[in-house]
Amino acid sequence: MNNIPQLMKAVQLKGPGHVAVETIDVPEIGQGEVLLRVKGAGVCQTDLHIRRDPAQTTPLGTILGHEIAGEI
Repeated sequence: MNNIPQLMKAVQLKGPGHVAVETIDVPEIGQGEVLLRVKGAGVCQTDLHIRRDPAQTTPLGTILGHEIAGEI
């Protein structure tokens, strides 16, 4: 039985200074990868810089957050 959810929540960059929590498809798991169920996430300085970047050098739709803890 497959217990992998089809949808997940993610904080996405929507525009300069604008992020939103969106429901997106769970990504496909590639060879040598695992799917992590996030139990907690933090905001780091990189996320703040990306959000405030007036030049918007990070592509819109980028999922922010890499300070995470969870289970495989």
